[in-house]
This record gives sequence, C-alpha cells and structure tokens, in this order.
Amino acid sequence: MYTLLQNIRIMASTLGKPRFETLQAGRGIAAVLVVIHHAGDYVGADARFWHIPIYKDLFFFGALGVQFFFVLSGAVILLAHWKDIGKPRTALTYVRKRFNRIYPIYWIVLLGILPGVLTHPTRTSHGDPWTIVSSFLLVHICSPETVLNVGWTLFHEVLFYAVFSFLLLSRRLGSLVMGAWLLLSLVQAIQPFGGAIAQANLSYLHLLFAMGMVAAFALKHGIRYGYLAACIIGISSTLYSFFHDVHGPLASCISGVGFALLIYGLATLEQDGKIKVAPWLRFLGDASYSIYLLHFPLLSITMRACFSLDKHVHLPIPVWFVAQIVLVGIVGCLFHVFVERRLLERLAMRKPHDQLDTQNTSLAAQ
Repeated sequence: MYTLLQNIRIMASTLGKPRFETLQAGRGIAAVLVVIHHAGDYVGADARFWHIPIYKDLFFFGALGVQFFFVLSGAVILLAHWKDIGKPRTALTYVRKRFNRIYPIYWIVLLGILPGVLTHPTRTSHGDPWTIVSSFLLVHICSPETVLNVGWTLFHEVLFYAVFSFLLLSRRLGSLVMGAWLLLSLVQAIQPFGGAIAQANLSYLHLLFAMGMVAAFALKHGIRYGYLAACIIGISSTLYSFFHDVHGPLASCISGVGFALLIYGLATLEQDGKIKVAPWLRFLGDASYSIYLLHFPLLSITMRACFSLDKHVHLPIPVWFVAQIVLVGIVGCLFHVFVERRLLERLAMRKPHDQLDTQNTSLAAQ
C-alpha cells in the first residue's frame, strides 16, 4: 500500500499534464462504476451468495459505464491522432501503440483465467477452440463468444481501431470506410440482420464511437457554445436512458449523446480553467484498464471469501459489499503499477505515464 501511494505522489509531481484530465478521470470513474455494477450483480442475483435483489437493482446504473467508455474511446482516439489523419507514414506507429496497449497485458490476464475456464466453463466464459482463438485475437472467428467474459468490449474497440486506421492511410478512403461501417451499424440498430458474428461486428454500440468523435471535433475546433447546458443535458439524457432499458439501441444512443455532451462540457470547462482534476483521479484513470481486466475474476474470488467469512463474522452486508469493491480497486491499481506499467516500459511503447494520446479507454463490461 505504501508503494502504491508513493507512486501516486511521484506521478502527481513529475508528470506532464494530460491533454484533458477530465477524460482521464472519466476512465477511472467509469471503471469503478463497472466494478460496483458487477458487485451488485453478484450480491443481488447470484443464488450462491446472499441473493438480495435490491443490490442488483440499486447498482445497475453502473452498466452505463459501457456506453461511457465507448464514447470516451471515440473522443480520445480522434484527439490523439487528429494530426495523423491522411498521413500513411503514421499508420505503423498507430498500430504498434494500439497493439502494445491492448494485447500484452490482456493476454497475461487471459492466460491466467484460461485453465479455470477450460475446466469449469460458465454461461459467460466459454472454452471451445474457436472461442479461445477469437479471444486471443480479439476478432470473432466462427464464434461470437469470449473466454474473458468482460473482454467482449475489446472486440468492439479493436474493430474501431482497425476502421480508424483507414483515416490515417487516406482521409477520403477512411471517411468512406468509417461512414459505411457506422451506417451499417445504424441499420443494425433499426433492423437487426445477419447472424451473431455479423451483429457483433456491426453493432449499434459502434455509433457511440462516432458520438465521441463529434465531441472531439467540437473540442478541436474550439467551439464554445453552452457547455454548462451541455453538461446538464448530458446528465439528463443519461439518466433518461437508464430508466428506459439501458441496454436497448435507443437508450444506448441517447446515453451516448448524453455522455458526448458531458465530455464536451467538462473538457471545455477544464480548458477554461474552471475545474481541476485531483491527481489520484488521474492515477485511477491510468489504472482503469487493469481494474477492468481483473475485476470480474477478482470479484468471483472475493465474493466466495466474504460469503464464507460472513458465516463466522457477522457483519452488515453493505460492509462486505464495499470491502470487495475497495479490495478489487487496490489489487487493480497494484497490478497496474507493478505489471502493466513495467510491461509497457519493456515494450518501449512509452514512458510509465505518457500523455493521454497513448492511453486506452476500453473498459467496461456487461
């Protein structure tokens, strides 16, 4: 714990400021929301444990994290590579950065859980050969499933990165490819077509990337129009979608618009010096990918441990609930400090804490 706190202090004092600290902080907050959502799911819906439905209902709002992360990803990637569009020579560096940021640490976690999945497959973690191959590549090959249950969002992220790469090769070609992909995703939202793999590759969730890119476009062009109103409307839209089927296409798109407005409003307020982000929130944003990858397997362990302990040490269930969330967060942060950061250094991708343009925003889970 001391080492972790020491790392946070060092980061706060030595790092250059990310381009938008609000986006960095948003990743950390969204990661915590996802953890809360899944913890509520375990306590409220899993018959092996306490099975108190109010927890699932009360903390279901964390599911909105998936929309937030996709919108964030669209905004961050466009902001980071704005000057690279139409410059083919930047494509190889772009691919290397995206690969190094996503795959190596993901493979470590995947290999860690694979033996358990192969011996004890579940409804959310599948161990058939095509699913394993797809999970390692993060490309659906003859299987729409995944080994790491929360890794399904990474399939969408990698696909977005691939489509975005065409913009680097050629502005015109990239615009055509991106436009066609988003148009088909819109059609999929209105009238689903094709099998499970086609629906995954042309999901309505991809429209959220576009909403983030629109927010980035407004920020890059210095648009200053009603950003306080944008924050208010963004929050209102997100709340509306939550109470109207958070996982449906329409509600997802409404929440996506809300998050895009919120990102634009907060980032603009930051640019104008009206809000500041605490260093620990920036650190939480740095650690968000590790927290995302580890939180579900960790919760399955902590939930069993806490449930067993509760038979002997009778504490209020909220205490066990909060304790698990805190423990998962701490382990995720430690994993980031001692594994993720060091791995990135070895890959010579960037310094331990580079600017926001090399950060990954793909988290979240169902």
